[in-house]
Amino acid sequence: MSKSKYVNDFTVHLNLTIEEIENKILVYPNILVNEHKDILLEYLDDWYCQNQSDSDENVSKDEWNERSKDWYAFNEISNYLCQIQLFKPDEIFNNLLNDFRGDDLINRILKFIPSKEKRIKDKAIHLILKEYEMNDVFDYLKLKKELLSDNRKVQNYIDEMKVDVVDINYDLIKDLEFKK
Repeated sequence: MSKSKYVNDFTVHLNLTIEEIENKILVYPNILVNEHKDILLEYLDDWYCQNQSDSDENVSKDEWNERSKDWYAFNEISNYLCQIQLFKPDEIFNNLLNDFRGDDLINRILKFIPSKEKRIKDKAIHLILKEYEMNDVFDYLKLKKELLSDNRKVQNYIDEMKVDVVDINYDLIKDLEFKK
């Protein structure tokens, strides 16, 4: 699910810190891959709270106060830390990723893979942007906006440069080996 060129802790790791507070098990995920949140919410109830900001308007005031109290006490037990590292690429033998090779995981991963057409278009835009020397971030954003709205220019580039990407499918993921 990583969108980076190379696999490393900053692009694939998922650390979960777990603690029981008043008969609730709180799981605090250190999320660096946005899609991990969606996967976790398939199994866990959202108990998000940031008490330094306005409360969530979809949560009652009593529940928000309970959430705030729970998270205020979270991780305050001295000398106790229960942390599970699910995806840690530099741990070959103690990596739970090795155990998650079933159809369920593969199908969940495939849900988050953009279509081949979108990936080709994104790659073409990236390659076009690399060809231009830009003075500042505003030039870059302006050109990117133009490219996103001008399908002809991008399609012409794709056709001319024969831009393609690997077809990410069930078989590719199932046979994928993670090497250090």
